[in-house]
Amino acid sequence: MYSIAVQRDDKVLVGGNFTTYNGTGRNRIARLNSNGTLDTGFSPGTGANGLVQTICIQSDDAVVIGGDFTTLDGSTRTRLARLSSTGALDPGWTSGANQTVHSLLWMPEGRIVVTGLFTTIAGSSRNRMARLSALCTDQVSVVVTTDGAASEVSWEIIPAGYSYSAYTGNGFSDNSTSSIQACLAIGCYTLRVNDSGSNGIANGGYLLKSQNGERIIDNAGNFSTGGLSQISGGQGGPTSFCLPLATQKLIYTSRDKLDWVNGQYVVSQADAAVSQVWNDFGMGSPERANTGYDFWLFNPNGGYSFVRQRRHSTSDNFGNVGATRACHMKVNNWAAGNHLQQNVLYNVRVRPVVLGVAGEWGSAYLFKIDPARAACPLTKLMDIPGNQYISCGQTRSWGNGNYVHARPVAGANKYQFRFRIPTEFFSVTRTSNTYFVQLNWATLPLVPGKTYEVDVRASLDGGAMVQRHSFATRPMGRPMLAHHKQQLQHDSSRCAARVDHRCPSGPCAQSLA
Repeated sequence: MYSIAVQRDDKVLVGGNFTTYNGTGRNRIARLNSNGTLDTGFSPGTGANGLVQTICIQSDDAVVIGGDFTTLDGSTRTRLARLSSTGALDPGWTSGANQTVHSLLWMPEGRIVVTGLFTTIAGSSRNRMARLSALCTDQVSVVVTTDGAASEVSWEIIPAGYSYSAYTGNGFSDNSTSSIQACLAIGCYTLRVNDSGSNGIANGGYLLKSQNGERIIDNAGNFSTGGLSQISGGQGGPTSFCLPLATQKLIYTSRDKLDWVNGQYVVSQADAAVSQVWNDFGMGSPERANTGYDFWLFNPNGGYSFVRQRRHSTSDNFGNVGATRACHMKVNNWAAGNHLQQNVLYNVRVRPVVLGVAGEWGSAYLFKIDPARAACPLTKLMDIPGNQYISCGQTRSWGNGNYVHARPVAGANKYQFRFRIPTEFFSVTRTSNTYFVQLNWATLPLVPGKTYEVDVRASLDGGAMVQRHSFATRPMGRPMLAHHKQQLQHDSSRCAARVDHRCPSGPCAQSLA
């Protein structure tokens, strides 16, 4: 035997120049159980026709081998090959070398360092050392919005447990938004965003997105002070992000809500496997006690990272008993030392936990406790999937009987809808006594075939405060979500107008047919 590699489950891969193992045919590559017996669940077919000198295991459990073979399981593979976790040859991985491969080193971001006697590898000239791209689980994007001192800004992605930077970014232009991609393998990583001037990024920040557009870390417009933005904290929560990203999400009305108050419930979508445990096991069972959801709340700038566990066996003071009770997390219903603070912008992510086994974390959403804002809630075009009045991102005809709807605000008696095409300097505002407006006005009508950005705001006092405040949005730190520019003041008898959040895909868009 020339090489040994131990898997996460303690099974052992062995390579060499052997043709049998304990009397069973295995040509130069085999996997053993932890007790030394042959693992028949790993079958490389006819194996390699020459020496297997080195083995490395990817983070997705695929196996890469190197040596002095030219075929594997009857297929041409020149000194390099990749096998699945069951031993099947990967037909899509065909990198080869012109001379013997002596060693392979897996790098956690998804690359492999190769050394040997070769002078050509993967079709390129490389004298005896090369690095290959091997696994790209997610081609994430780091989106950075700068201020007038962009030369001070840089970022780095560091594999968890290591000190080297797998990817870095710098050299940005002033007052711009840049997106740089990084191809990462299954695993965990730290994102560090630095400002050498130690004064943050005025009206700027950053966003880490998955290749499918879902947010992993959202700190757009929020890196306003200090020289380092990085997840950290002493509350026991994670300090790194991990891939792959799960599909678990908050329900729509809990996403990016910036006017929470203590005692309200953040709600996750239900996971079928979690609900099934409730249905299959009774009250007081250990299965219910070990199944539910984890809610991870963190400050992207550091100082707070906390996981609130919700399990079937506890209520969190939520009254409705059933399979979805654990979907509900009561804000700050835990020890005061780990409480979320008012007016701090957090991210929240959720994952399912089934019989004690946690899934991957889902998408990140913004979260802020703001009782003052809650007294006069934000609104926006109706964007809740499945709602009969959904208006955001929709197409409407012009004329009587055609409407766009906002999310209703309790107690509001005046709404304003602003329709814009910024590149054409077009803007028209329509006022309504209810949460919808008919598309039929005569002055500055909308034009069929064009798409409009739409803002909505509401008033609780018949519009008295709306007339005193104009729509405004601060520069978007990402294309995902725009915020109101400022928190307008109000007293106990009047409620200030608020500019809405935009659609999660960008400004709320309306198209006319």
